[in-house]
Amino acid sequence: MTDDHTTPPPAVPGSGGYLANTARGVQRFIYALNSYAGLMNVILGVVGALFLVNEWHERQEEARIKAIEALSGTTTQSRAALAYLARISANLSHQDLSGVNVSGLELSDAGLSDARFDNANLINTTLDGDLAGLSLRCAEISNI
Repeated sequence: MTDDHTTPPPAVPGSGGYLANTARGVQRFIYALNSYAGLMNVILGVVGALFLVNEWHERQEEARIKAIEALSGTTTQSRAALAYLARISANLSHQDLSGVNVSGLELSDAGLSDARFDNANLINTTLDGDLAGLSLRCAEISNI
């Protein structure tokens, strides 16, 4: 039997070798658990970000719908709603915008094809974009 110092002695319960092997095993387990927790944090972060983007899109759509509903409100409401809808380049095709007061506003890229501005106040208003079939019956249109 030769005395070889390159191989460690077998782990015997209660000796330093067994305790060291157990500590290394626990250390590897904690490292793996920490890596798993980091991966779970990344996954939860991505899911949270996707949820926030979806919520933002839903709120934006809700604001657009409320603005279209406000078009039939008071003069101030309709002006604010149209200004908002024009700013976000909303599609206002086939909308009945009769009687709205949009004087002095710039409506560009608002998608106004087949929209109705009957009896509307369009004094000093700038209309730009798709205006096919735009109805301006009895509208005030000086300097349009």
